[in-house]
Amino acid sequence: MSSAAAGVLTGIPLRNISRDLKALLNVFNYADKKTTSAGLRFAVNEALNGIVSKKTLNIFDGAFANDNYDKLFDYYDKGDAKKAEQKYDKIKAYLMWSGKTEDKAEDAIESKIKSHILEKYPEIVEAVSAHVNGNVGVYTNKMNSVSEKYDSELVKAVEKSVESKLKRASTAKADNDTESYNKLVAELTGYGYDKDTLERDVDKVKSSSSSSSDGYNGIYNKADAVRAYVGGNMTLYNQIKDEMGLDESKIKTALNELYSAGEVTDEQYTDMYIAVLAPGKTTKTVTDVEEAKKNEAFFALEAQQAKKDGEEYSKYADINTAMEDFVSGKESGLKVFNAEVKKLEEHGVNKSTIKGNITTQYKDKVRELYKTNRSEYVNLRAKIVAMCGQLGYSTKESVKYLDNWVKDLK
Repeated sequence: MSSAAAGVLTGIPLRNISRDLKALLNVFNYADKKTTSAGLRFAVNEALNGIVSKKTLNIFDGAFANDNYDKLFDYYDKGDAKKAEQKYDKIKAYLMWSGKTEDKAEDAIESKIKSHILEKYPEIVEAVSAHVNGNVGVYTNKMNSVSEKYDSELVKAVEKSVESKLKRASTAKADNDTESYNKLVAELTGYGYDKDTLERDVDKVKSSSSSSSDGYNGIYNKADAVRAYVGGNMTLYNQIKDEMGLDESKIKTALNELYSAGEVTDEQYTDMYIAVLAPGKTTKTVTDVEEAKKNEAFFALEAQQAKKDGEEYSKYADINTAMEDFVSGKESGLKVFNAEVKKLEEHGVNKSTIKGNITTQYKDKVRELYKTNRSEYVNLRAKIVAMCGQLGYSTKESVKYLDNWVKDLK
């Protein structure tokens, strides 16, 4: 039957039949076995109504779901941001036409992207695990390694997503929310987390997330900020600094401690000190740095001597002995304690750091006595208050400080 005859029989003008046939041919010319039925129905309907818009093409092109995701990943892998964005928009348009809200459509796509990146780079999960366990050097190296190969913002977003789910799993476990916990564990193991490692990290991040003396609830500490800076990870350095509210004093303390431990070299120490702690004060800063190096050299010589004598070394060994003497009833111990405080201060150790050492030595013992022997607890607390008094802290300040050690036991 000719087109003209068809027009006579149907009562539809020849030009309309010709137009519709061309429209349908255009649609089927693009379609293949990967085209979804919903996408095909939409495209046919739009074509028959003479609509050929960017939205139509985006939605029809987005109907090639699996193929489009593969292409999207390929563009990201190659660093072709422009083509990746275009493909992202086409998939998003199709998902929204299929009934998803804009937020749900974006979440669906980004979930696919995150899974792809985690499958491609298992080092991200390894980095998260390293960081949760305090291995910031390993964490920084792995994150830097992946960021050199892939879009650094995407890599950081994926890492934060994994960490967030880890923290949520920890909260769910603590709240006995089995359903949420199992769901999060399934997601994290799907990301490549080994089950045994995951269970350990869930418990670890819980304890690491408890309130610190700085009032911070994250998994970082002051030393992490310094490690991030000297490792060249300025994004992480600024994140920790901002989240913890670190001032110059706290950064300086952490820098000195890592330098003393040998984690920070002379060059790294000087560079960070001048750039971060005293910008614009080069002359004074260099003097401070040299003084700090002399102080650390003093402790290094003590350590060498202890090694020769076959003894373990700590710069706090002598003051710890004095504290034990005082706590055990030797009043002369307090006099020796004062002398050791003076020696440490002369070599760059501030009083807040010395107080931190008291915490390290006695917090666990104070907590145990609070639960088991209140009389001994009161006696020990009085001794610690006296030592804190020698550091310049008032009785009220010291008592409040010690009360914080046991407030969760009351």
